Amino acid sequence: TCQDIHQDTTRILSDHASSSSHREPTPPLQRKRQSPLIPFGVAGLRTHAQTKRARLPTLHSSTVWTFVSVPTLMIAIATSLLLLLPSIITPWARQSMAWYLTQLDAFPLVTKSVTSGIIGLAGDFCAQLLEAKFLKKNNGKPYDVRRGMAILVDGLFVSGPIMHWGYDTMERILPVGGNVAAMIHVIADSIVLDSLFVATAMIGTGLLEGYKFRKDILPQLKRDYAPTVKAGWATSVTLMPLVFVCFRFLPVTLRTVAINLTDVIWNGIISFMAHRNRQRSNACDGAAAVMI
Repeated sequence: TCQDIHQDTTRILSDHASSSSHREPTPPLQRKRQSPLIPFGVAGLRTHAQTKRARLPTLHSSTVWTFVSVPTLMIAIATSLLLLLPSIITPWARQSMAWYLTQLDAFPLVTKSVTSGIIGLAGDFCAQLLEAKFLKKNNGKPYDVRRGMAILVDGLFVSGPIMHWGYDTMERILPVGGNVAAMIHVIADSIVLDSLFVATAMIGTGLLEGYKFRKDILPQLKRDYAPTVKAGWATSVTLMPLVFVCFRFLPVTLRTVAINLTDVIWNGIISFMAHRNRQRSNACDGAAAVMI
């Protein structure tokens, strides 16, 4: 009936109103925030550029001066040193070389012997430092002065004079006029003179260091002479290009000096080979004395 329809309509409207009152309110639509990095329009671009310029750090004049002046000053100092050092060192080097050549012409034997002794001392010094550092020898001492003095005396009175007379003799027998003659001199120096130097070094330094000839030095020669000569020959082969240049292009008066300079490594190896078993025998003798 009409009354029933009216009641049903009223009930539906009341139910809808009650449900709408309990429902959460719908939030209003929010406008998406525009990123400041993406401006739109000419005004936006101008505003963005001003903001970005304001954020940049400002370089003061003192900072710019520091970054420019310090490298420039360092380059100027380095260039000045490179230009001034040759003018300082060159006269000193020329005067020293002139003085040495004068002594070499006036006293050839003495000058060559002193040079040989000093260079032999330098080679032994290097050998002792390496032994003390890596092999823990010399009984904890970094340097054995008596051993160094023995090498110096050997160069002064044995090795230096032998090189002086030996090179003069070889030049008289076969003058160096080409590569073949120079190579023969190099081979004779490596085989004949080096073998002689090993023997004189082992005997001379042994006597100067207090070893007895029959008891200590002769057994060492039998035991260590051949290995030491082989080590000397191997070193001479390595240094042969430098030695060849010395014999081929230098006069006889300068050969002893040049060969001595190239033989610093050779002297160090020979000194090491000559003294390695001496220290072992000393340690064995000391241990035997303690046991007795």
